[in-house]
Order: sequence, then C-alpha cells, then structure tokens
Amino acid sequence: GRQASDASCHTSSSSSKKLSIWFQRPAESECARVPRWGVRLTGAVDTHPRVSEVLPGGLAEGRLRAADTVLAVNGTPVWGHKAATEALRDACGLIEVEVLRGADLAGRGARGAGGGGAAGPAGTEPPPRTASSTASA
Repeated sequence: GRQASDASCHTSSSSSKKLSIWFQRPAESECARVPRWGVRLTGAVDTHPRVSEVLPGGLAEGRLRAADTVLAVNGTPVWGHKAATEALRDACGLIEVEVLRGADLAGRGARGAGGGGAAGPAGTEPPPRTASSTASA
C-alpha cells in the first residue's frame, strides 16, 4: 500500500535492535505544511542523539520511542541533536530513520570512545565539538 510501515528488524545484540523506520511526508513543495515530527532529541554533537520524548500528534507518535538512539536519516549518519533535528526537518518524501532501540549507549558510539559497533561504519566520525543540549523537531 501507500502507507509506510516499519521495515524488518536486525538484531545487533541480545538487548538491542537496529531498526529502519519508514515515514512518508509530502513532496518538497508541500513538506513544510505537514505536522511536525513531535520528537525531542538530546545529545552532544559527538554522539548519536537520543529521543527524550515523543509528543502526541506528531509524525513520530507510535513509531519512535523515548530512549531510541537515532543513527541516521536517509542513510546519512547524524551526530548531536541539532544535526538530527535539521535532517528530520529537511527530509521530504519517503524517509528512513535508522535507530537503535533497547540499548544503553552511555559511552558507546561517541568520538574516541572506541569499541562500539553503535558508532556506525568507518568514515562516519562526528564533528569535533562537545556542546550538549536539547532540541525539538
């Protein structure tokens, strides 16, 4: 059908799942008029952002969950809440949001933290700043 649905899950460990969650938004000319994502993200610019809250009525309701870690938007790795918020706001059409669900990533996936498969493929290093705060998409 035309409605986007969750893609298959790939288990990356016994306690977490890497998911591709698909969303459908209008084409670029109408994209700005649709509802907001309705999600609050947190995280320093050198870590993948985490969903801190999913707001009622937004595109993310029922699809993203608090504590999901956003790894990529449309195949592009995102680092920090600001970059992820901008990527989500700018995305139109069929949108893939890659998340890690059910994992405690404290200290993993951050620049220089080492040993985290959650950090993404080689060559996807985040920018070198370390500010941390919250943004809403």
